[in-house]
Amino acid sequence: MLRDCSSPTVKTADLQQLVAAGEIEDAEDDEVQDAKPRELPTSLLSSILREVDEQLQLLENNDVNADRSRIAVRGVKSFLAPYEQLLCERRKTAKHQTLDVFF
Repeated sequence: MLRDCSSPTVKTADLQQLVAAGEIEDAEDDEVQDAKPRELPTSLLSSILREVDEQLQLLENNDVNADRSRIAVRGVKSFLAPYEQLLCERRKTAKHQTLDVFF
């Protein structure tokens, strides 16, 4: 049975007014305040990407269907491209900082 959305019992505007008035708490705000900052250390990122590459190589070497494994490997690598780029940028920054010591 479909619910009639044209006459909801509580409207979004009503909820927003209650939140603004402080009568109910905005759960999303609490989650943001309680969230701890997340970090992805360069060493961990490098280790993860190295492990993924090794596992993808195993998949490619052992799958009897070369087309399937090639498609899967290409897809996984494309999804991980932002992390590869992040790692590359971090390494460049680290090298630049190391070179600055000599000048």
